[in-house]
Amino acid sequence: MATTPTTTAEPPDTAAPGRSPDAARPGSAGEHLVQRRLGTADRAGRFYDDQVLSHLNARMREFVARQEMFFLATADRRGTCDNTFRAGPPGFLRVLDDRTLAYPEYRGNGVLASLGTSRRTRTSGSC
Repeated sequence: MATTPTTTAEPPDTAAPGRSPDAARPGSAGEHLVQRRLGTADRAGRFYDDQVLSHLNARMREFVARQEMFFLATADRRGTCDNTFRAGPPGFLRVLDDRTLAYPEYRGNGVLASLGTSRRTRTSGSC
């Protein structure tokens, strides 16, 4: 198995050649470092520019409306993560607007980890 050498000190995060270093890019400094090392920074930049949106577009909204399952990821204030499977009939996951999804909270095991975590931190994501 081949491995990529790593260092503990990372250089400042800079944009790919031909891109403005001031351009805000999604992803972590670690991702950007590996992209530069492996020569994928330009391709990643095109992906960020063309496909990473701050909202749900019409195509995404239609896709979400057809789903019978999704995974809900949350993290508490300490960074402890939880990823929970959710399922229901098509349409159980609803798009309320271009930035908000709604889903029913079924009884399940009663832990309510996802709801409790997202209520405290206001962060959640879908995988």
